[in-house]
Amino acid sequence: MRRARLKVLHCAGLVLGLFWAACSSGPPSPESDELLRASESATFGNVTRLGPHVFEARLTRESMFDGQKTEEKVVVAWGDWDNFQLQRYRNDRLRAENRVLRGKAYAKSGKGRFRAAKDAELYRIEMRHSASFWGRALEPFRGRVHAQREESALINGRPAHRYSISLKDAPKPDRGHIPLDLRGEMWLDEATAIRLSGTLEGHYLKNGKENYEVLIALELQRKKIGVVPVITRPDDVRRSRF
Repeated sequence: MRRARLKVLHCAGLVLGLFWAACSSGPPSPESDELLRASESATFGNVTRLGPHVFEARLTRESMFDGQKTEEKVVVAWGDWDNFQLQRYRNDRLRAENRVLRGKAYAKSGKGRFRAAKDAELYRIEMRHSASFWGRALEPFRGRVHAQREESALINGRPAHRYSISLKDAPKPDRGHIPLDLRGEMWLDEATAIRLSGTLEGHYLKNGKENYEVLIALELQRKKIGVVPVITRPDDVRRSRF
């Protein structure tokens, strides 16, 4: 039963890739770079192959036209599908926390009490979507993202490759956001094509409107790879109504 469930989770895993543009100069090109192409279709099946670790990501958006600034943060202590902890923050305030321990789920909102859940599947789905910060950050730049391999090194003892991220020249879209600038980098794990770390900075015109400029920034990293996280059952748990 558990193997069947994991198979379904793998097949339905959220794609964690980028929105790549066309070719680049210098070898290897995006078309010939197998690791880069593998990262485009990476799912949580690849995360499972990476093994236990801690994932942290911080996404900031600032609207220059009205001064609004929001910051989202997610922290995932990942053991396996039956053992993980997800914390979601907004502007440094804890908004929600889920824990799955030996297949049993517990969840709370903000400073509220944890409640037990009869089925952990909902929280597995939520965890996959909550960890997709890279794709969300690049959404306004869809079709304009260019990646170029720069160097290789060992990251946490794992062979990895660094890519620079930039904005590809292209005609302005007829509708939607208009990208203005993008820069950053990422380290891809050679064995799984998963991003071990990454940074992005860019800005775009919201819905293509003049003077509606939005700044965006992202930082993410995976650390403590191979170390099984300690996840504890919360105290004073309420019974679930579901």
